[in-house]
Amino acid sequence: MKSNTIYSALSLLILGLGVRVQAYETDAHALMTYRAFDRSVLALPTTLERLGLSRYETEQPFHLPDEVTYAPKRDAYFDYVPTAWSNNQITESYRREVDAYELEQFPLDFRGGVNASQRLRLKAWLMRGAVREDDLIQTSYEPTEIPPDIDPHGELIRVYHHFYDPIHDRPLTLPIACTLLPGSIAAGCVKSTDWAMGVVNAASASPSGPDLTRRNHASYVDAREAQWCALTYQAPNTLMNGLGTDAGARRACWSTSIKALGHVLHLLQDSAQPQHVRNDRHNPTSESWWNNRFATSQQRRTYEIWTNYRSTSPREISSPDGEEKAFRSFFEVQATVPNIVTGSYPLPMFSKPIEFFTTRATSDAVGVRRGLADFANRNFYSEGTIYSNEYASPPSIPGAVGLSFADRPGGF
Repeated sequence: MKSNTIYSALSLLILGLGVRVQAYETDAHALMTYRAFDRSVLALPTTLERLGLSRYETEQPFHLPDEVTYAPKRDAYFDYVPTAWSNNQITESYRREVDAYELEQFPLDFRGGVNASQRLRLKAWLMRGAVREDDLIQTSYEPTEIPPDIDPHGELIRVYHHFYDPIHDRPLTLPIACTLLPGSIAAGCVKSTDWAMGVVNAASASPSGPDLTRRNHASYVDAREAQWCALTYQAPNTLMNGLGTDAGARRACWSTSIKALGHVLHLLQDSAQPQHVRNDRHNPTSESWWNNRFATSQQRRTYEIWTNYRSTSPREISSPDGEEKAFRSFFEVQATVPNIVTGSYPLPMFSKPIEFFTTRATSDAVGVRRGLADFANRNFYSEGTIYSNEYASPPSIPGAVGLSFADRPGGF
């Protein structure tokens, strides 16, 4: 039987999120994950001892020692297709190394100076997954940006699969982008719950089990498979020779497992964003002609910019910052954007990982569902769904009990 430690680790990591911290740019995802780690069991010495991680170095627990000569990539993780895990094919193929792009998205105290070594800590591996879940294709990045390394299995726009509507049990309904544009996959847009869990129909009462054709190689299923590898792996002598190389592979499996949890956390964090749970795309303009054909209005892109400002360090609204400069009038006359205030609110508890997203499978009544996607869907509007007749809550009909509409003076 595979260890349940990952279950408890994920559960308590998710507990630190709630709905009070909402920010959705990559650096904000890293910061949310940073805070979640501090409230999780992974921050406890007893957990590290139980997992056997206490014997590793705190600053770089998964770094391959210099005396291990078989692998040139010493701070790396595995990126395997699903069948490789099930067939125990842990080879040096698809070993991916830490990336400079990731470091640029981390909180400042992980980026350089005296704390540069923290980029390889256990917490950093979790943040690394949260950052890399937003990977796009190389042409999506501006010329001045450092893009992440290319997916060895083919370029992929992961954000297509970050949407889940718990009312209609559906992914983002944008068939052209999800199947035909660069970075898409043949399966089209995948429900974020399936993408996160690595199973088919994850939110249903009877999930179909692990998806052996899944394109996401950093799902919850992959986190469990990698943990099993980290705890038990012993290579046949024909593949790798010696106990030292086995231990090196197990370290890479640990980093793979923790990083995959970071990917899952990113997807859960997105479930607090109303657009992600109300089928409301909000993609920006870019240098790509294809992307501009599907770009949305500025109003539909404002929410994530605003929350990103509020979740990271205070910033001057007047400072030029790419597309955000166009949103200044919406922020009225404030000189700076106040930080979001977080607290030690009660930690939610669920028996299954999917229930942090939605309890659709066990709650027929929409009003009593308790997952984060359930909560955000029924309690918040999004720019593109204020007048939608697809959702009963919040009410979208002017004159409904307790509802009134008003425009901000000056418009937007």
